[in-house]
Amino acid sequence: MSMSRAEVVKIAAAQKLLLWVILGALGLTTAAVISSFALADSMATPQALAGVAIGLRVMQLVLLIFQIYAVVRLCLALNEGTATAIYVVVMCIPCVSLILLLFLNGRATARLKAAGIRVGLMGANFADVANYEPTERKCPGCGEAIDEAEARCPMCGKDVSAG
Repeated sequence: MSMSRAEVVKIAAAQKLLLWVILGALGLTTAAVISSFALADSMATPQALAGVAIGLRVMQLVLLIFQIYAVVRLCLALNEGTATAIYVVVMCIPCVSLILLLFLNGRATARLKAAGIRVGLMGANFADVANYEPTERKCPGCGEAIDEAEARCPMCGKDVSAG
């Protein structure tokens, strides 16, 4: 599957943002768990406990906004269509949202790897993205560019389904 250079760049950038959001979600969840145990063992005042709880909720809300933005941006890059709306709704379900983020990351990784881009822990290798040149299918008879779905060359009529 051949993608244009602009598509590859959009997917790689959106995936990078999504990966940062995933790290943020994991970090915030870890911070919430650690702070809840630490505050439960301490002799903190109720006001301090309420302040920490409010602070964590505000950070979770801000992270949710970034998660939705990252999901919409990646869905647009992947041409997900109407599934984008479903994904946005699912982002509001706490544990399921992380699974959805990982699922979308996997889809982006598969698309980038199909284009020949190396993908590591934090997304696409931007050297590969910068050097990406889309491959174009050409007719062996006349050299005309052919869509991948075509079985015959639109210019000379040569059968190109096997090549």
